Amino acid sequence: MSSQMGTGVCFVLGLPRSGTTALYHLLGQHPNLMVTNPKEPNIFSSHKGTFNRDPALPEVDYYKQYNHSDSTIVDFSVHTFHCPMAPARIRESFPDSKFCIIIRDPVDRIESHWKMIHKTGSSPLKNWSDFDEAWNNSNFRESAEYHKPMLRWLEEFQKDSFIIMNFEEFKSDFKNFSSRISKHFGCDDFDFSKIEPHMENRSNFIWSGWKKAIIKFYNKINPRYRRNVRIFVSKFFPIISKSFDNGTK
Repeated sequence: MSSQMGTGVCFVLGLPRSGTTALYHLLGQHPNLMVTNPKEPNIFSSHKGTFNRDPALPEVDYYKQYNHSDSTIVDFSVHTFHCPMAPARIRESFPDSKFCIIIRDPVDRIESHWKMIHKTGSSPLKNWSDFDEAWNNSNFRESAEYHKPMLRWLEEFQKDSFIIMNFEEFKSDFKNFSSRISKHFGCDDFDFSKIEPHMENRSNFIWSGWKKAIIKFYNKINPRYRRNVRIFVSKFFPIISKSFDNGTK
């Protein structure tokens, strides 16, 4: 690593819709970590989001602006994981890099990704509200892959360069989750207990857990009583009633 880059550049490789924005805010509080701004500079990746592709050579000098000898730079370009060019590009510039990959239930993740694209209107397709149509898009379908991209990374870096974390653990214990990642990036212990995740994401974490519990409870109710339960809930708890539209038997 060049001394101009402090103790190095580490990467949170993704995946999209797996808590990386909340993690970005958390790790940004660590005194020995410098997170990139913007969150996703996409220096090494030809994947500039889900759909845009640009094979231009990386502008590695970008990282010199974070010149602090006692800090580690953390790049949160979450589409880097799926870029075929990125592993070799990063190894050439930063062969000692460490990586974090957050995995999430593939069905939940791709559904969340699909809904986000629909909400933001960033899809190249007019009929993105139809998931079958969306799935026909090769770039979107590629974003659901885990195995093939991981093999590409392991061709360039040793297994101990990676820490693979589970999104569910982030929701249940974000403090320990963040601590393990910062240690993997070579940083001293840091007390994350006084820091709360980005509030929008924290509320999503909490609601996601409650929603699963509600659906699980509902599915155990005798079918003959479910209609009455739905009527009662929709009248007095309209937000909860929306959960029944997905995941109930």
